[in-house]
Amino acid sequence: MGLSRPAKQFHIFYFTSMTIRFFLAVIFAFFAILHTNNQIVVFICNFMVMYLLYTWFEIYFLIHNLRADLKKSDASD
Repeated sequence: MGLSRPAKQFHIFYFTSMTIRFFLAVIFAFFAILHTNNQIVVFICNFMVMYLLYTWFEIYFLIHNLRADLKKSDASD
């Protein structure tokens, strides 16, 4: 579902990839918690902060790039 698909289906691809990434992160955190005995709460807090920061930056830069593309397409019309 790369560049050959219409732009209208981009959001489906993007949200699907976000969902898969979230479930993989939860599975990783679950196994990491099972295999460690110390500072589990610290690990969970750090993991969630890092995951949320990564997601925020990804969405921020995606919106930034999409706005630039929208402005380019509006200017060419």
